[in-house]
Amino acid sequence: NAFNGKSAMTRVEIPSGVTMIGYQAFRGCTSLTELQLPAGLTALGGSAFRGCTSLTAIELPQGLTALGDYTFLYCTALVDVQLPEGLVSMGAGAFKECYSLEELEIPAGVTTIAAETFRSSQSLTRVALPAGLTAIGDDAFNDCYALTEAVIPSGVTEIGARAFRYCQSLTRAVIPAGVTTLADSAFSNCVSLASVELPEGLT
Repeated sequence: NAFNGKSAMTRVEIPSGVTMIGYQAFRGCTSLTELQLPAGLTALGGSAFRGCTSLTAIELPQGLTALGDYTFLYCTALVDVQLPEGLVSMGAGAFKECYSLEELEIPAGVTTIAAETFRSSQSLTRVALPAGLTAIGDDAFNDCYALTEAVIPSGVTEIGARAFRYCQSLTRAVIPAGVTTLADSAFSNCVSLASVELPEGLT
């Protein structure tokens, strides 16, 4: 948490040679608008940029493989995020309460959408899920009011509790044949949901 709470900081350039940004390193840097990350960066620690409420865009280096829990939690102005192709892990709540984020494409190597990953990202209209996805965690898209469609990849076997709860703009959900567990309240309070395709053998 080297720069935790430095509210006057507006620009950060991480030097080459740095491979990881640690836990809460820039948490609460509320004036941060410009961020340059080195090509060799492989991981962002938990809550690394939590509460950086002025950050509107971030370009993540192609070598990045992991986002920690709550990495960008409450980055309320964040609109533009390009996730690198090599990313394989996204921690719980990584983009929770990113109120301005509108769409995102998840890279092919990510196999799990962890708990609360996009919870309360209320402008999120579209998320492209990768073909290799196997699980969607509890509350992953809970309170994503603007999300309009949930087309779940064929490899998914489990959809967690409240995963799409309160997705009030959701009109269509396609649940593939491989899903064997659809947890409690997964689609509760989806008041606009008009079409749901369910597989046989669902428990």
